[in-house]
Amino acid sequence: MVIALNETQHGRPIGVKVREIRETLIKKKADAIIFSALDDIMWLMNIRGFDIPYNPLAFSIAFVTNSELHLFIDPTKIDKQVADHLNLGLVTVHSYDSANQFLQAWHEKNKSLQGYKVFVPNSTNYSLASIFGKENLLVAMSPIQMMKAVKNSVEMAGMRASHIRDSAALIEFLHWLEVEVEAGHDVDEISAAEKVRHFRAQQPGFVDLSFSTISASGEHAALPHYKYDAETGKAKIVKGGVYLVDSGGQYHDGTTDVTRTVVIGQGDDQFSFHNTLVLRGHIENAMAKFPKGIQGVRLDTLSRQALWEQGLDFGHGTGHGVGHFLSVHEGPCGISYRVSAGDEGLQAGMVLTIEPGYYLPGKYGIRIENCYELVEDAEHSAFLRFKELTLVPIQLTLIKKNLLEKKHVAWLNEYHATVLRVVGKYLLKTGKEAVYLWLEKQCVQLDEQSYDLWLTCV
Repeated sequence: MVIALNETQHGRPIGVKVREIRETLIKKKADAIIFSALDDIMWLMNIRGFDIPYNPLAFSIAFVTNSELHLFIDPTKIDKQVADHLNLGLVTVHSYDSANQFLQAWHEKNKSLQGYKVFVPNSTNYSLASIFGKENLLVAMSPIQMMKAVKNSVEMAGMRASHIRDSAALIEFLHWLEVEVEAGHDVDEISAAEKVRHFRAQQPGFVDLSFSTISASGEHAALPHYKYDAETGKAKIVKGGVYLVDSGGQYHDGTTDVTRTVVIGQGDDQFSFHNTLVLRGHIENAMAKFPKGIQGVRLDTLSRQALWEQGLDFGHGTGHGVGHFLSVHEGPCGISYRVSAGDEGLQAGMVLTIEPGYYLPGKYGIRIENCYELVEDAEHSAFLRFKELTLVPIQLTLIKKNLLEKKHVAWLNEYHATVLRVVGKYLLKTGKEAVYLWLEKQCVQLDEQSYDLWLTCV
C-alpha cells in the first residue's frame, strides 16, 4: 500500500513543489523532466510506500511537463484516500508498466518542437533516458535533491519530535542492557537488536527501522558495516566488553540514525584512550561554525584531527544527509573526505549526521553518531552551526580526562543537560521513572575546571 502525508506532516503541497520544478524547467529551457529516483518521487507527491525494507518508498516514475503531472505506479497500492490526495494535486495516475509506452508517445508528439529538450536527472536509468534520444537530453542532478535536503518548518518540527521519542527508546534500551548484563543474564547480538526494535516499536508514529541494526560486540564492532547472522549473532555482550549499536527508526514525522559504543562496567585504558579521541573529534565537529554554502568536505578534518595526531584514522565519511520519513542516507550533501556528486553546499534546514569512529581489528570498534540540524548562527547570520537532534547520553566512564580541553567538557555538559531536560521530561510523562533515574546518573555534570571524572558519582 501507499499512504498520503497530510499538511501537518509534509508542510508543502504538491502544487507548490511542482511550481518550483516548472520554474527550473523554464530556466533550463526544457519541456519536461522525468523522475525515477524513488525518494524524489515520494517527496514530490507527498506519499510514502513500503516496497523496499527500511525505506518508505514505492516503485514509481514521475513525469512533469509545463502543464501536466503524471505518476506511474501500481494502481492496486492506491486507496481512495491516496487517490483523492493525488487528484487534489492535479496528478494523473497511470499503471507502472505503461510508463515507457506513454513517454515514447509523448516524445513522438513533441520531438519536432524547436529547441525540444527533456531534463533527465543523472540518476535516471538508461531504459527511460534513451526514449528521448541523446540529442534531446539535458542531464544534470535532480532539482528535487536540494529541495528535499532543505527541510521546511513542518518537516523539521517532525524531525525534532521523532528524535525525542527515538532517543527515549534507545535510552530505555541502554538501561535495559545494563540491568541485564549486570545481573548476569545472557544477552547476545541478536537479542539485543530485537530489543532495540521492541523499544522503538512502542513509540508513537513508529513505522519501521531505518536500516538493519548493527549490533556488534567485541571484535565484531571493529567491522564498521558488520551484519550479524544466525551464527555470529550468538556473540554475547559481557561485563567489561565493548558493544556498539548503530540503529535508527522510520516514523511518520521523521527518520533517525544514532550510534553508541558502551562498556557495561569499566573499559580498559587503551579503549578509553581511543574512545576519547573519537569523542573529541565528534565534539570538534559539532561545535563548528562555518559559512553558508561550503561543501561538507571542508569540515571532515575536524572529526579526524585528534586521531591524526596519534597516527590513527577511520575509513568512512564523517556524516551523511538524513531524509524526512525517507531514506536514512540522503544526498547530495554530507561530511566526507570525498566530495559528494552534485554537492551544492550546506544550507540551513539540512539534517546531517556526525559519526567519527576508530576500529582496531580483532579487538573492538568505536563510533559516536548523532543527527544534527543546520541552523543559522545567532552571532553571524552568514554562518551556520549544528543543533543536536539525537539526545542520547555518551558514556562518561569511558573518557580519559587528560585528552579533553575545557571547551569539550563544556559542550558535553550542555549536551547532557539538554538530554536530561528534554528526554527526561518525556520519560517521566510516559511513566518511565526507573529509566529517568538511570538517565540522571548518565547526565551528571562534569567539573570544567579540574576535569575530574566524577567516577564515584556514576
